[in-house]
Amino acid sequence: MVKVLFENEIDHLPKYLNSEQLAKTLGVSIHTVRAWRKFRIITPIKFGRSVRWLLDDVVQELSQKRRSK
Repeated sequence: MVKVLFENEIDHLPKYLNSEQLAKTLGVSIHTVRAWRKFRIITPIKFGRSVRWLLDDVVQELSQKRRSK
């Protein structure tokens, strides 16, 4: 029973993706993700030296950039 409660709580937590996972999810190359980061089109979340992405945040940032052009 404790396991079920724990799993339900995890399902509601945000999903952090690394750059490779983000590229695969968006259907772009890893180089594109790195370029977007370099030109500050998308903003990562850093955990020490690790870089992670929240998919919802990335989609929002990309859609805002697209609307502003």
